Amino acid sequence: MTEIVNAVIFNDRNQLLVIKREDFWTLPGEELREREEDVSCLERWIKEKLLGARIRVREFYDFFEEDHTTIRVYLASLQEGLKGHSKDISDVTWMAADKRRTYSLSESTRKIVDELCAKGIYTGR
Repeated sequence: MTEIVNAVIFNDRNQLLVIKREDFWTLPGEELREREEDVSCLERWIKEKLLGARIRVREFYDFFEEDHTTIRVYLASLQEGLKGHSKDISDVTWMAADKRRTYSLSESTRKIVDELCAKGIYTGR
């Protein structure tokens, strides 16, 4: 089974950090490497892909399963500013909750975002 970890990162306006890879917007994160811990994976990924950024993982949020994949989601905060992104990422933006339907979110990201909205955790404009 594939294991993926994602970070839910909000700014001070409760907008969600999303990244564009190929044709879809997703949450930051990726598949775990062999023997890698969840938090270490997220910290490494942020450091490698979001230039100048550093996060603090606050807590485990939830997990989702689909098609032989487990996605574990963590709430995190940006500790140092974002100065750019790696070449394999097309774009990075802060997405307002009321604009989320205008983004081509990946299926798993849409499920996570919709749950965050339904629970009142994600409300930013």
